[in-house]
Amino acid sequence: MRKLQILDTDSLCRSLKAEIPRSAEACFVHRLHCLLLMGEGYSSIEIAHLVGDDSSTVARWARHFNDFGMEGLREDCKTGRP
Repeated sequence: MRKLQILDTDSLCRSLKAEIPRSAEACFVHRLHCLLLMGEGYSSIEIAHLVGDDSSTVARWARHFNDFGMEGLREDCKTGRP
């Protein structure tokens, strides 16, 4: 099996990171992926490095998941000032 290669990874990463916040559902799925990695044993620091988020943000998503379940990962479940 041939390994997939992406020629312009910088451009790909920028495009994907710009697309995630455009949709509440994409944000939710992104957070699910991060927690899946956490479930596989990655630390919040490792996950943050992989996906380009802050480690405290990843840890907050884990806390929200622990406190509120799946709904804690949704956009409309944000805490703090609107």
